[in-house]
Amino acid sequence: MRKVLKFLDLHLEELFLGVLLSAIAIIMMAQVIVRYIFNGSIIWSMELCCMCFVYIAFLSTGYCIRYKSFAYLDAITRNFPRKIQNILQYLIWAIMLVFFAYLMVASWQCIITLNERYTAILRIPNSFYYVACFLGFGDGIIRIIQQFYFAFKGKNDDDIKAMEKEFESE
Repeated sequence: MRKVLKFLDLHLEELFLGVLLSAIAIIMMAQVIVRYIFNGSIIWSMELCCMCFVYIAFLSTGYCIRYKSFAYLDAITRNFPRKIQNILQYLIWAIMLVFFAYLMVASWQCIITLNERYTAILRIPNSFYYVACFLGFGDGIIRIIQQFYFAFKGKNDDDIKAMEKEFESE
């Protein structure tokens, strides 16, 4: 069970993002083939690809936080001493945590409100788009809390990468 949780901790976002990106590529390739070879159209392809793209956009939030690949004030904070950089980092994480919590609540309200409206072609409830927001911000909150945990435990990026390599070698 612990190995499964560790695997999910390291690769959950990658797994979902890879599946969704592959789905977009396959659907678009099928659309091109049907259009140019059979002179037809897959009418639902654009709507499904758009939905996959929305999920990719929001689910990548947790992935970016996990690997600290957010484009946040890094150019500014890099010019400060290390102690001030750490304080600014905690401040940024705290602001992101509050902001994501607010957006998570707002997306939940949209899920409840828009449940009676449906997409034009696939007839999926419009609230399904906002589920991506809810999941993405929820994952972002979990990853920010994880970053706080690593920081307070005194684990730097090299320690975290070493833990990941240790798991991969098992």
